[in-house]
Amino acid sequence: MKRLFWKSNKTEKKVFEIINKIQSFFGNKVDNFKVIGKNYSKPDSFEVEFEAYKYFILYFCYECGFDFCVKSGEYYISILNSQSDYNSITFEKVLGNLQQELELRIPDKFLIENGWK
Repeated sequence: MKRLFWKSNKTEKKVFEIINKIQSFFGNKVDNFKVIGKNYSKPDSFEVEFEAYKYFILYFCYECGFDFCVKSGEYYISILNSQSDYNSITFEKVLGNLQQELELRIPDKFLIENGWK
């Protein structure tokens, strides 16, 4: 994973905490995490790219709230977002909602073949 340096270790810890929560929740359904962005004018903002269900490339964007997006061609499609601060919500509930949204968009046959349904 490419390492980006922030002014504060607090943001770096948050990045790895979020990645660990996503990995713990989804298990083998997610892979290939990359920290891909940082907005230098907003020191606590970042983006994480990862593969979900061997089917989607997802982006987790954190700024003032957060957003999960799927990349489709040159566009990003928001699947799940919140204007809430990451710390003020139950992230496991958000991940459960994300799982539902993703599995609605993946053929059942594919999920069954991979042992995910």
